[in-house]
Amino acid sequence: MDHLFGEADLTFNATYTAELRKLCDTDSTLVNQNPMDPNHLSNQYYKNVQSGNTLYTSDQALLNNSATAAKVAYFAANPTAWMAHFAGSLVKMGSIQVLTGSAGEIRKFCNVTNSGN
Repeated sequence: MDHLFGEADLTFNATYTAELRKLCDTDSTLVNQNPMDPNHLSNQYYKNVQSGNTLYTSDQALLNNSATAAKVAYFAANPTAWMAHFAGSLVKMGSIQVLTGSAGEIRKFCNVTNSGN
């Protein structure tokens, strides 16, 4: 959330950023990551990215690349397609077997094993 207290980042919605500054200036450390649709599983996240209503620079960075920007636009416009992809991803994640002990490792960099293989 560097954009809240550092230099203004024009990719973020200025009104939303001002609201976040007020929230984060209090003792409260909890901020809803999806204020537009907080209690529903939906494609609202992608609409938030398009409108600059996100918390993190990494969310807005999705618009910096044509491939990821196209996916954001697609899922923002197609809630049924998003739900199908989301459901498929959950099924895949559910089949991941946790590696423990010497069978697994905590990676220093998430995109490569520590041994480089």
